[in-house]
Amino acid sequence: MTGRIAIGSVVMVWLTATGGRAAQAPPAVPSLLESLTGRDSFAQYCSPCHGAAGKGDGPVAAALRTAPADLTTLARRNDGRFPRERVVAAIDGTGRVLPAHGSTDMPVWGTLFLALDPSDARVRQRIENLATYVESIQVASTGPGDEGSRLFRTYCASCHGADARGMGPMADHLRHAPPDLTQFASRNGGVFPSERVFR
Repeated sequence: MTGRIAIGSVVMVWLTATGGRAAQAPPAVPSLLESLTGRDSFAQYCSPCHGAAGKGDGPVAAALRTAPADLTTLARRNDGRFPRERVVAAIDGTGRVLPAHGSTDMPVWGTLFLALDPSDARVRQRIENLATYVESIQVASTGPGDEGSRLFRTYCASCHGADARGMGPMADHLRHAPPDLTQFASRNGGVFPSERVFR
């Protein structure tokens, strides 16, 4: 009887110490993120190297042989156009020449996703959503071919001039001289009046 009490006491101490749970294996960590959203995939697979904001400053960036790219400037470096096909190809591995010896710092995600997910359609959707997310974090571009520049040349430059200083070809034919758009911030205490310009 004393032995049973002793064993019962040991079991009670163990159950108290483990919160009343029986010994279990740790919960399995999913090898592939269930969510297909681009933001979630980026946070899981890209941000360790490229950083949470995509600027190439992730926590493991310093340990890599090649510095990770600043993904927020892809459109700026491509005359204002987001190079979607190249981004998709870089993610899935078809747009990269893999070295003959050793490995690249950036994993071939397409192959990895296919190895972990039996659905080709899900893998394609994951990669497309990831590319769309990378497109959404692009910084504004002022390249001559970007959308803002094209819109300005089409709708504004005839009055305000190609350099936005108010000397467009139509300026002399207007009742009031077009303002010099490059002086917005200086006329507003050094702060660009975004809201007023938008209105």
